[in-house]
Amino acid sequence: MNEGGESFWRLTRKEFRKNRPALYSLYVLVAMAFLALTADLIAGNKPYYMVYQGETYFPAFRQYAVYTGLMDWPKELRTRRNFKRYAYSDAVFPLIPYAPDEIRLGARYERPGGDHPFGTDRLGRDVLSGLIHGTRYSLTIGLVSVGISLLIGVGLGALAGYLGGWTDLILSRVFELWAAIPPFFLIITAAAFFPPSLFWIMIIIGFTGWVGIARLTRSQFLQVRAFDYIAAARALGCSNLRIMAVHILPNAIAPVLIPAAFGVAGAILAESGLSFLGIGVPAEVITWGSLLAGARSNIAAWWLVIVPGFAIFITVTLYNLLGDGLRDALDPRQRGTA
Repeated sequence: MNEGGESFWRLTRKEFRKNRPALYSLYVLVAMAFLALTADLIAGNKPYYMVYQGETYFPAFRQYAVYTGLMDWPKELRTRRNFKRYAYSDAVFPLIPYAPDEIRLGARYERPGGDHPFGTDRLGRDVLSGLIHGTRYSLTIGLVSVGISLLIGVGLGALAGYLGGWTDLILSRVFELWAAIPPFFLIITAAAFFPPSLFWIMIIIGFTGWVGIARLTRSQFLQVRAFDYIAAARALGCSNLRIMAVHILPNAIAPVLIPAAFGVAGAILAESGLSFLGIGVPAEVITWGSLLAGARSNIAAWWLVIVPGFAIFITVTLYNLLGDGLRDALDPRQRGTA
């Protein structure tokens, strides 16, 4: 608590709201997360409403239950992935009636405009649909990768900072050794040993981005473990695990959120780079990096560079602004109360 009786987190929220670029970045990222969740309702070849063989269906909504295993497709709707090929009597399709992987060879490399506001790629796939669905993969890869990095970094950093001695010495040398290896080179090397998969990409990026988090966590634990209330917790017989998890971690985690925000931006860039090189996600998965890679086969298709490249740039910038805002809000020197 400060002199005015306000808690640390209340002060942090107040300071964060004063940083307009960071606050607006958070709003846009929340909107992007909503876009990712509803991508199938915005761009896809499954109609909201369809009358087929005298029966009424709602495929665009039902597919979410199918994805989660709660329901299955009716037998009469299992023969075609593209619902536009059914002889329906009535249907209402999404605003962008193309799935990201829908191949239309007669519409190859169409320029932006008309039915395809952002153009098509070498297989006639709609770029705008791929961009919207790619948001889902980019945000998922970024957040899950950073979550893995947080688990590893916070765990090892907490052990090094709290236990000290030989444990701290050995883990610190491990941190230094791991930090000496160029991250992207390590990611490319590791990706070569595993099949293209979203799962493995998230694991690999997560396992290569924890060093900065571990070092920061270690420094925070070294500082907090010297406080009097930690000595009191030891005197009361609290176990080391309880002291680390309950008494130290909540007071040491705030600064760790800053590299986590920057880490999401780094993970998105790493995935885009891997997909551009063709060693990232499977070929059938449309991501921003794979859209960008499509420009290599036709340099005249400038929209395949501009559209996904701009999406990557904007998203990375938003996370960097968010990280800057968190850093300023969590630094008491910025408030003049230190």
